[in-house]
Amino acid sequence: MERKSTTLAVVLLASTIGSADPGRADLTQDTSVERLKEIYVGCELRAMLEVMPAGEIARCSDVYETLKLRAFGGNWTRLREWFEKRLIADTPA
Repeated sequence: MERKSTTLAVVLLASTIGSADPGRADLTQDTSVERLKEIYVGCELRAMLEVMPAGEIARCSDVYETLKLRAFGGNWTRLREWFEKRLIADTPA
């Protein structure tokens, strides 16, 4: 039963992140950290729900690396902690 609740929460949260499509993201040096975070969350949620095309996986990987360096000093653990907190905070009750 817990898996169904988690899946539903992820689906509901993913539906609120529609603008974070990694396939359409214009990733440049000028992309703000906030925009990188939006795109990254969209990538993570989408990866939880479906198999993504290789091009989008590569794009998400680029976003991940850029975000990790620019916002979290290259620290994967800090990025994951932020993401998990955001996921919990944004998940409908």
